[in-house]
Amino acid sequence: ATTDPDTLAVELALIRRAHAAANSGNHSEALRILAEHGERFPSGSLATEREGARAMSLCGAGRTGEGQRAAERFLQAHPGSPLRARVSRACAE
Repeated sequence: ATTDPDTLAVELALIRRAHAAANSGNHSEALRILAEHGERFPSGSLATEREGARAMSLCGAGRTGEGQRAAERFLQAHPGSPLRARVSRACAE
């Protein structure tokens, strides 16, 4: 299946905004943006990145239990993901 370049650009912009929010410590905003991505693009090209970022942002927001569960689901579903190490570290105690 091919992806519409305009759709991919919108997806990428949302993911980048979420990363920027998380990197500035605003995990609540990152989670809001990631939820928007999930609503607009539930099976989007960047859904894997969204789920990894969501797990990291949940842990960053202090929602550790929820973040650890999201991280476990992510790691099981995407064992070869390049985000694997970052997701694992984000929720490690």
